[in-house]
Amino acid sequence: TQKTLDFSVFPTILLITTLLRLSLNVASTRVVMLQGHTGPDAAGKVIAAPIERGTVVKAGDLLIKLDDRSAALALKEAEAAVATSQIKLDWTNDELKRNEPLAANKAISDTEFQRLKNDRASAEAGLAAAVARRDSARKMLDDTSIRSPFAGIVSDRLVNLGEYVRADSQVAHLVEVNRLHLLLSIPEPSVG
Repeated sequence: TQKTLDFSVFPTILLITTLLRLSLNVASTRVVMLQGHTGPDAAGKVIAAPIERGTVVKAGDLLIKLDDRSAALALKEAEAAVATSQIKLDWTNDELKRNEPLAANKAISDTEFQRLKNDRASAEAGLAAAVARRDSARKMLDDTSIRSPFAGIVSDRLVNLGEYVRADSQVAHLVEVNRLHLLLSIPEPSVG
């Protein structure tokens, strides 16, 4: 004879079968601060904020744009300094090459030839410093565009147009949505 299934076991069976097919959405909230690649040195007036609550963003999307006029001018000035330093280095190299045969034949003093070598070393150092200032100015300009460090959903924008943000200001809360698939293997004798 067959036993009829006890209805008190039905909710347990339903729960287990549901769990076996369940996919959970797990969301973790991260506060986007001006840290890491989102602009640790950024500070200035907010001129654009193309995000709102609920906006879906990809990694690298613009969250906040700060006034970049000063940073752009600093970059142009630094690029001009690199060009000037390169010209000075080229000139000192030419002078040194032109005077090498004269120094070998003792047509110029050793002191004069050493001064030419020192001028070239100084020009090389000047170029290296100008390149470093240019790279720093480029970074300052890049930091005026605060971008999403990961794909997600904007849960809150913390700044508005016209506000001034500091380097340690929070600008938005992003929710990163990852999928977690839960697979359970329950032996049949354990059910019930």
